[in-house]
Amino acid sequence: MELAGGIILGVTLLFSLLAFNPTSSSISDWISKEITAFNARQTAGIGAVSANIGTNPKRQTLALSSSAFVNRSAMPARYSCDSIGVSPALSISGVPEEAQSLVLIMEDIDTPKVGWVHWLVFNIPPTVKEIPEGKEPVGRAGKNSWGTVGYGGPCPTKGENSYVFRVYALNRVLALPVGSTKEKVLAEMKMYVLTQAELVWRYKRATK
Repeated sequence: MELAGGIILGVTLLFSLLAFNPTSSSISDWISKEITAFNARQTAGIGAVSANIGTNPKRQTLALSSSAFVNRSAMPARYSCDSIGVSPALSISGVPEEAQSLVLIMEDIDTPKVGWVHWLVFNIPPTVKEIPEGKEPVGRAGKNSWGTVGYGGPCPTKGENSYVFRVYALNRVLALPVGSTKEKVLAEMKMYVLTQAELVWRYKRATK
């Protein structure tokens, strides 16, 4: 690169001298100005390339949140079997550009039957950013642990249980039917998970 630049500069100076025939007293000053201008152009070009390299965007990190509660806090009874039992609003952000679908799973991690599924939806479009309260996201509903589809609110028999929402970003759409179980979904998607995020809440039924 430096050799090519030197050749270009030399040719430029030669042709300029032939064309304008400057006097010997001005040649030194003129050459100095040309060299300074050439170096300035080279520096500006390098700076522009460096600036472009530095502006490459960083890959976002998948995140799951809710306006109904913060991570690891107690959930309102509204979303449980002690009330109307609607699903909470969820927000998804940072989905990788190469994602083809999302999977949402909510399960009780403290029940005697570990991994009791309260909600399972797969083939959610990666463009989905908001799941409104009480609404099922676009996609295919999987089977919960009651043997039905759709959201089922927490209803612990005693004490306080923890519930985890997990969202997975996949680089493919799953070839599974509506009503597939968690085991089938996990087995089908295991080779295609790009990233995942989770949100945990706690619920304890009021003593009657």
